[in-house]
Amino acid sequence: MKVIFGFLAICWFVSPLMGAVSLYLVDNGDLTIDLVMVCDGDDLDANGSARVAGLALDFSVSEGVIVDVFNYKTTGESVVVDRGYGIFPGTITFTGGTPEEIASTGTPVAPASAPDMPGQIGSSAIVLEFCALYDQAVPQAAPDATTVLCTIAITKYCAMTVAANAQRGGVVMTGGGAPSSTNLPLIIPGPPDPPEPDCRSFPCFENGDSNGDCQITFSDVSAVIAAWPPNPYAPCADFNKDGAITFSDVSVLIAHWPPNPGCSVACEPIR
Repeated sequence: MKVIFGFLAICWFVSPLMGAVSLYLVDNGDLTIDLVMVCDGDDLDANGSARVAGLALDFSVSEGVIVDVFNYKTTGESVVVDRGYGIFPGTITFTGGTPEEIASTGTPVAPASAPDMPGQIGSSAIVLEFCALYDQAVPQAAPDATTVLCTIAITKYCAMTVAANAQRGGVVMTGGGAPSSTNLPLIIPGPPDPPEPDCRSFPCFENGDSNGDCQITFSDVSAVIAAWPPNPYAPCADFNKDGAITFSDVSVLIAHWPPNPGCSVACEPIR
């Protein structure tokens, strides 16, 4: 399991303080993120299982949208051979028979029909609800201390936030009450902006292409004017790389000004 120290090849992660109940986002490398709960300390029972009975969480992204929530427990009750959070109170349905039975455990995404009208799949913010139902006389059926609650698919790596939804109770322990501590809200910053390309590495830089567009235009003339003494020196206007902006750089532009050949090599625009 790779905890998000980064998305893509660039690592980025704000490490949460370890609380008794901690939430983590784990990057799968394909625009899907595992939402993982880890319990420790006072919030474990005598068997080392989680004492968390339910969670209501706000999950949001700063850019793009949430396109799917999957990989959650679909078999309802937590039992010894299949432990976890498989009851979703906002969407669970019943047969209406006698005795009453569960028709569908539903999904973790709180429905749009709820009074607070939470966002749905296809939006940038949703509410996730998870509950554990198990036989208290069988403590081994309680959820694991470390549980993948679900997997969330997004359209873009960006800043993400997981927070307790106070209106729905946030994180609730078996028997009621709050955990001894949590790391919520968990705020993951977006990946850093990619570095600006090195203008001197542009294929046609030495022909006067200051901006990597594979053309010699007034944009390149403007770059020289902006760096002309006594204005501050700019390396992207120094086409002969002599450390100064002079008429030599103007001569480079003139030599490659249309209809003269603008570039001496095959060139693909940098941006």
